[in-house]
Amino acid sequence: MKEGKAILRQRFLAEADIDLHEPKPEDWKQYAEWLENLVFEKLNSELAKSNELLRYRIHEAMVSLEEGLSHS
Repeated sequence: MKEGKAILRQRFLAEADIDLHEPKPEDWKQYAEWLENLVFEKLNSELAKSNELLRYRIHEAMVSLEEGLSHS
């Protein structure tokens, strides 16, 4: 995640309607949980892409194997 702190705080404010300029401790807790969820969303997205690629590669290998067996 390469977004700057100010941009992340603005996104949080837009989504949560909590101003972090005069935060209370519970506001920071919510902000930390929100940031954690962003990280998990990104990791899940990357994992899904990797799984799709792996599924495609396995499919290619199975097709090649079937073609090899049918030609022998």
